[in-house]
Amino acid sequence: LAYEIDSNIALDMMLGIGYTELVLPKPLSEVDVFFMKKWLRENLSGHYMVHRNRWVFEHAEDATLFTLKWS
Repeated sequence: LAYEIDSNIALDMMLGIGYTELVLPKPLSEVDVFFMKKWLRENLSGHYMVHRNRWVFEHAEDATLFTLKWS
C-alpha cells in the first residue's frame, strides 16, 4: 500500500513541475512493459516514470513519440 501511495505522489509531483502524463487504457503484461521500457531507453531524450498504466514524461515530444509507437 505504501508503494502505491508513494508512486502516485511521485507521479503527481512530476506533473506539477511540467511532465506530461499518458494513461494507457488497458493493463499491460510484464512482457509488454519490458519491450516498452527497452524502446524508451533507446529512443527518449528525457526522464520518464511508469506506475501501472500511468506514464509520465519529462519532455512532451517523448510522450508524443511514445503515443505514436505504442497506441
